[in-house]
Amino acid sequence: MYLLMVFIVVLVLYFGVGILASRKLKVRKYKIADEKSAMLKGLKIVLLSDLHGRIIGEKQQELADRIMEQSPDLVVFAGDMIDAYDEDAEPASALAAKLAGKVNAIAVRGNHFYKADEKTKAEMEEAFDQYKVISLKNKKTILSYKDQSILIDGYDDPIAKEGQTEDSKKKQLEKNRKVMAQSIKETTAEEKGSFDYKIAVCHRPTEADLFQNAGYNLLLSGHTHGGQFALPFGIEPLGDEVSLFPPKNMQSGLSIHKKMSLVITSGIGYSNIKIRTFKPPEIVVIEFE
Repeated sequence: MYLLMVFIVVLVLYFGVGILASRKLKVRKYKIADEKSAMLKGLKIVLLSDLHGRIIGEKQQELADRIMEQSPDLVVFAGDMIDAYDEDAEPASALAAKLAGKVNAIAVRGNHFYKADEKTKAEMEEAFDQYKVISLKNKKTILSYKDQSILIDGYDDPIAKEGQTEDSKKKQLEKNRKVMAQSIKETTAEEKGSFDYKIAVCHRPTEADLFQNAGYNLLLSGHTHGGQFALPFGIEPLGDEVSLFPPKNMQSGLSIHKKMSLVITSGIGYSNIKIRTFKPPEIVVIEFE
């Protein structure tokens, strides 16, 4: 009985400390230094993902201020800006409004977007259109920086095509991979001309090898929440989908996949349970050197 009580007290203290350590918005910074990045020296991208309806500051003012403090050339929303269960697009809409006219923003869609009700999805889409957020659903945009051309391909979440199924998780993941492989094939086949640097934005980082094989220099993702229920010292016990203790290059942060850099943000909001432990909400600043 005594040991049980000690265990419960330790568990409560662990969660309490973890939650307190995860309340304040954090800025994480990474440098991209690959064989082509020098030509883009000084380019700065802010990456955020998995807002899931969370509000930071009145009408997202604090979140928008922290983003603009980084003086970004581009802001990337890497999916799940709305939550499937909240039925509220206002947090995503408010952030788009706060950034409008100040910085270019692009967005892809995540799995929660396609699970959300039609009204919430429509409200977010209308706000993004109104505030000039460029939506990339298996589409591309081209950014010019110091006379260098940067191709940015945004990939839709695979369940947009597969829909919600009753398949096992394993079978659904296999379908997701097939959809992504086909999307990458179709999107890259449409490329015309040559580009100095190629960036892919996809909510899920799972298929990083497919993007690397397609010749992208950088992949930007979210989705995993860095485990959301993380452990001290940066240990992420949960990974993309249902994996336990994923390899380091599939955890949040910067990793190298052959010649391609991958940045996974641990996100801002919550998935299912509105708690984060030892993993504060974050925006990621990516600077080229």
